[in-house]
Amino acid sequence: PDAVSYLAYGLPAKIPMPTIIWLGSSLLGLLFLRYTRFGRGIYAVGGGEEAARLSGIQPAWYRIFPYAASGFFAALVGVMMSGRMGCGDPKIGQGWELDAIAAVVIGGTSLSGGKGSVGGTVVGVLIMGLVINIMNLLEIEAYPQAMAKGIIIVAALALHSALSRRRAP
Repeated sequence: PDAVSYLAYGLPAKIPMPTIIWLGSSLLGLLFLRYTRFGRGIYAVGGGEEAARLSGIQPAWYRIFPYAASGFFAALVGVMMSGRMGCGDPKIGQGWELDAIAAVVIGGTSLSGGKGSVGGTVVGVLIMGLVINIMNLLEIEAYPQAMAKGIIIVAALALHSALSRRRAP
């Protein structure tokens, strides 16, 4: 349909529609998590569910919402990719989860929860996009690329661990 093609290839104001959606959703997420009570509650539950519960927060809603939002955005990307490919294929995004984890970790988000920011994740996405493009331009095959991404994740986790130990009293 035309609406799906527009999501994939539309150029309002000469900016690709996927870029507008990415920037808009990033800004929306940044404002939501930083400036709303519910957004701060998500961080509280991620940092320590029992402490959040004792503070008067009902953890169930704060655990469910991020998964629901993730499902919504995954569906949106699925529709955009279907528009770009001209068909629906369940294997289109296979392997992208490693890219997503690497971008989030590079951006400073703790995999154990409670720490991180949308701005840091955006920076991580840009860095991972640059690394992936460089590897593609150098014609590095898929398996060495996956190994490099894994090494990047381990290195970022080690760096964050070392920095957090250094800051601890």
